[in-house]
Amino acid sequence: MIRFSNLVIPTTKSILKSGRGCGNRYFFSKFFSNVGDATENKPVTTPVTKEMTKELKYPVKQVYGVILKVEDYKEFLPFCLNSTILKRDKDKNYFEAELEVGQGGLKESYISKVVYKENELIESTATDTPLFHKLINTWNFKPGETPNTTIANCKLIYHFKSPFYATLMENFFSSSLDVMINSFDKRCDELYGHSSNSSKKK
Repeated sequence: MIRFSNLVIPTTKSILKSGRGCGNRYFFSKFFSNVGDATENKPVTTPVTKEMTKELKYPVKQVYGVILKVEDYKEFLPFCLNSTILKRDKDKNYFEAELEVGQGGLKESYISKVVYKENELIESTATDTPLFHKLINTWNFKPGETPNTTIANCKLIYHFKSPFYATLMENFFSSSLDVMINSFDKRCDELYGHSSNSSKKK
């Protein structure tokens, strides 16, 4: 769902009677997803891929653990307003989480399906969102050349349905990888800074 500042917008439950999943969405979401559609079957925006690699001063297990704990994102990621685990299947290395993200007066909530391979890979795919054709975030981890460090590679693929929304959020997404990696680095400082530094001195 999207909220725009303090504007109250009727839900599609009382306006639109058709469309899968529309009952829990706001009419503004429907508007944003359709603005600029030149044809019904052809996308009017293109997928964008952004990628960044950075060495973090903590071992792989700690960095991986912080990024995998999606339920804590609301505590330290600047653009994450809420994060809740909906279901988890540890046998299949899989869970689903509901995330609410936003900037300024714009907010969007979606379901993220997350698969992972311990200490190696975390991949999340957004579903149930009226704004994106695609939103995939992939993390890969490997030990750095310096002991107790991690080379973290983050790739973000996104494809907006609406060119209006794509333009509106371009500045936000252009800096999102840098913001994410720095936020996770600071979170590691908060959780492991003292113990990590102590272990290096021994």
